[in-house]
Amino acid sequence: MNNKLLMIKRTSTARLVKMTDRHHRNSIRFSKKKAESDQHFAIKCLICRELKNMDKEFLTEARFKNGSGRADILILDKELAIEIMGSESDESIVKKAREYPVRIETIKVKDHKTTTSVKAWIQDVLMSY
Repeated sequence: MNNKLLMIKRTSTARLVKMTDRHHRNSIRFSKKKAESDQHFAIKCLICRELKNMDKEFLTEARFKNGSGRADILILDKELAIEIMGSESDESIVKKAREYPVRIETIKVKDHKTTTSVKAWIQDVLMSY
């Protein structure tokens, strides 16, 4: 994809998010009120670092304008939300998949204990889109 088309895609995806959340591209934000475990936050940081190394643009804690929720990570290049599952139920993820205006992938905290595991997971996900 050429640079102009990529910029258009990134902007289009960012427009799905509330205006106040669009200005934090490639920044790692965290939930208030200790909603994230340390493991959840660590995985988010690892994924974001890998995305940055791959020259992908992303938003974290991105609230969708349609009120469907807040994505842990929204990859603007791929129109893809990443949800990191710690204590979240499968039913919650199914609901998000139905309501989010983009596709969704999940990563379970309990299945990814190493940096290598998380890096391999995000690379596999991006290759499939």
